[in-house]
Amino acid sequence: MNVQEEQRQGNVIAPALKLLQFEADIRQCNTHKGLTFHLANNVKSIIAYEKAFVLEQVAKNTFTVRAVSSASTVEKSSPLIRQLTQWLRGYENRQQAHGFKTEEHLSGIELPYQYSYWQPISNQTSPAQYYLLLLANDAYSENQQALLGRIAHTYHHAFRALRAKQDKPIGHWWQRHIGKLTSIMLLLVVALTMPMPMSVMSAVEVVPDQPFIVTAPFNGVVKTISVAPDSVVTAGQILLQFEDLELRNDYLLSQRKLAVAKAKYDKAQAVSFVQTDYGEDANIARAELNLAIIEMQYAKQRLSQSSIESPQNGVAIYADKEKWQGKAVQVGERLLQVAQADQIHYKLFLPVAQMMSFSEQAKVTVYLDSSPLGGHQAQLVSIGYQPVVSPEGIASYILIAKPLQGGLPAIGARGTARIYGGDAPLIWHFLRRPINSARQWLGV
Repeated sequence: MNVQEEQRQGNVIAPALKLLQFEADIRQCNTHKGLTFHLANNVKSIIAYEKAFVLEQVAKNTFTVRAVSSASTVEKSSPLIRQLTQWLRGYENRQQAHGFKTEEHLSGIELPYQYSYWQPISNQTSPAQYYLLLLANDAYSENQQALLGRIAHTYHHAFRALRAKQDKPIGHWWQRHIGKLTSIMLLLVVALTMPMPMSVMSAVEVVPDQPFIVTAPFNGVVKTISVAPDSVVTAGQILLQFEDLELRNDYLLSQRKLAVAKAKYDKAQAVSFVQTDYGEDANIARAELNLAIIEMQYAKQRLSQSSIESPQNGVAIYADKEKWQGKAVQVGERLLQVAQADQIHYKLFLPVAQMMSFSEQAKVTVYLDSSPLGGHQAQLVSIGYQPVVSPEGIASYILIAKPLQGGLPAIGARGTARIYGGDAPLIWHFLRRPINSARQWLGV
């Protein structure tokens, strides 16, 4: 083989290899957007042109521009794009590849190119959905037109492959996994219908059980509190004292009044032995003496109440000593509590929106802020019938639970409690709150 033959074969093989590589690049496009972009910009490596438009027929006599050469996006509101789509609606020779002078068919569109070539992206058996419009300054030869037809067939197969790839997987995937999906659906139905215990969460506070409540015995001013908050006290220990200056003066005055009344009574009784008509005065003096005795006893009792003693051993429960010292109080006003540290119960604040029916002696698990990982077991003993405002400002029912097992927490501890109700299907756990919200919103 001489050098001339090798050059001639090289001249034939090089374009063929270039075309094969070009078709391989087309097959690498895995999206419609990528393929239309490749069609608008990469055909230039095979056939020279100045401008290229890729159009798609989306409906009968309705077209849209999908890609423009040398542009990353298509501005569909631009005048040129709108004129092209409008021209194509009235263009009848869409399914045939042909070249023409630009000014003859696109006279209404200002384009600085002399020649145009219209190439449907199709094969010989099916109509085109995509079209390629090339604009150039030179007319295409027959060989170039044949090459464009070859490239159009390759792009047509690529578009069909992408469409099949998008349409087939759903059915094929469903057919391949129908058994697994059926099993999953059955398991899901069984799981959603399984009975599970209903439960709600509420705020909880540890409060003393049957504490002794210390109240003000009369109107007065607290002088001092002798015990610290949450301190241990014994029976008979002084808890607090009231200002007693006025009370002592009243007691001393009542003693003086009693002495005077007794003297009057003794005198009236002595005179009544001498003067028989003086017996009425003796009776009045006796009544005044009895009244003075009662007033003295009342003053003594009030003075004794100025110091309040603890009636039992326990813990003094109140918030702040400074709050009470020097404060004027009314009779019956609560001051503090004395409770047994080992006699407690849980006070739960259940929001009205979460209220549900509970069985008798329902199970309660308490998680205190001081020990969030260690749950305390309790049992529901009572449910309030009238909602009140909780410390968080939420309308809530008050529920009382007694501890069952575990270490007894400190009085005043707070946390969260889970209250268990009856069993219900698992699906009801997910739908209960949305249904309640919908009913409240709809008023049904």
